[in-house]
Amino acid sequence: MNRRIDKKECVRNAWTLTTSETWPFEPEHKFHPERRWRFDWACQSLRLAIEIEGVTHGGHGVGRHQRAEGYAKDCEKYNAALECGWAVLRYTQRQVEQDPVGVVEQVLRVAGQRREALYGRSKTPKCKAVKCTGTVKLRL
Repeated sequence: MNRRIDKKECVRNAWTLTTSETWPFEPEHKFHPERRWRFDWACQSLRLAIEIEGVTHGGHGVGRHQRAEGYAKDCEKYNAALECGWAVLRYTQRQVEQDPVGVVEQVLRVAGQRREALYGRSKTPKCKAVKCTGTVKLRL
């Protein structure tokens, strides 16, 4: 299995083990209309994304995200995501593996905050694909 997929699956596995809530995130979501940027996981209705960062302290070697140019490109991506109305939660694989409950609880808290801010206390519709157009059209 692809290493990138394994890295990303750790958060979905943590979710399955710690909550009965349905997993609302889609993999490899392209969020920007002009760039090829993708989120590891995205809930389009809430414009909430989860990124599992690559090689970090304790890993083997230095990944693209730790080099100056890669870090700068990640900053550009996350800033563009914010302009498109997205909130991005960033975790290392180690964080998810060592504290899966804490990670899932944080994702649930932020999802609830986003849902309430966007929709009030009403029920949110199921996730569907939408493009970043400068206006926020969200769903879960």
